[in-house]
Amino acid sequence: MSYINALKRNDNVLVWERVDGKRILRTYDAPYYFYTPSENGEYRSMRDEKLERHDFKTAREFNEGKAQFSAFGAKLYESDIPVELKILSERYHNAELPKLNVTFFDIEIDYDPERGFSSLEDPYAPVNSIALYNDWQNRAVILAVPPPEYDGPTDEATILRELDKIAAIPTNCKIEIRLFDSERKLLKAFLDEIEESDVLSGWNSDGFDIPMLGKRLEILGPSFFNRLSFPEANRPRWKEDEEFGRKIIKLDISGRVSLDYMAIFRKYEVTERPSYSLEAISDEILVDENKEPILPKLEYEGSLADLYHKNFIYFLRYNLRDDEVLMGFEEVLGYVELSNIFVHQSTGLFKQITGTIKLSEMSVLN
Repeated sequence: MSYINALKRNDNVLVWERVDGKRILRTYDAPYYFYTPSENGEYRSMRDEKLERHDFKTAREFNEGKAQFSAFGAKLYESDIPVELKILSERYHNAELPKLNVTFFDIEIDYDPERGFSSLEDPYAPVNSIALYNDWQNRAVILAVPPPEYDGPTDEATILRELDKIAAIPTNCKIEIRLFDSERKLLKAFLDEIEESDVLSGWNSDGFDIPMLGKRLEILGPSFFNRLSFPEANRPRWKEDEEFGRKIIKLDISGRVSLDYMAIFRKYEVTERPSYSLEAISDEILVDENKEPILPKLEYEGSLADLYHKNFIYFLRYNLRDDEVLMGFEEVLGYVELSNIFVHQSTGLFKQITGTIKLSEMSVLN
């Protein structure tokens, strides 16, 4: 058995597993315990000090016990390890590495020149296109709402031929085009597409795609918004974070993993880059034997919003290209799979992958 994610709820720990291609939820009693030095202790610390273990049934009893022992100056061992990590260490250490269902995705949003760019503070503009690739299906899908003035082809076969004329479309996976007459239908289709996804990964997706989707889904109501998390998990939660010296709004989804590819790229790459735009990194990483980019950015005049309204087919091909680049990164770099290995070897959580201390602590504990 192997896990996807874990969280504490009341006095239980919920663990989602991926077993034989199926996602399974298991519930464990939260392991409330810590150790203290004792001459008669039957346990030993890593420094060979004798320890006694103290077990508790509830979080309240556990916290009261910590307070009582601390009041007498006792040194506590493993009292600060979250119960979900204790469960992962006890139950999943050396477990088989899971084959997770990963979705690479990229969203585009509309733009009103009189209001300026849509932002998390003013998310007025609808999502008008999402390109995604579900790796367990080897299937790419473009979900889009054509602009009101669009009078071009609407059947999938014709659109795919037109996209291929702009730039050759991938032949190593199935590609689908689905057009909708409203953002509501588009977003519902996206949520349906990621229903079996364990990991969502995009370029700067924690900084833009996930929170922007959250803002637009909030407008549609809780039944839409909550589907970003696993059905049995907590509702998505807004938070303010600091990243690279600036404050940003993030959305914590629950159960399902959000793994920003730009963040893990910066984690694993030693060399600092002058630019972390998708185009710049793609032109560096995805190259042929002559160091020429194999997936260059598709050029256009004006703004992306102009492209959407004036050349919708080219706009779709542009969106698909961004998703192609993400797929190419994983094929060349394998950083999602590397994160999977690091997390499960240490029995940690994906949200800890961009740090260093927690996964190291869990490795020592194990």
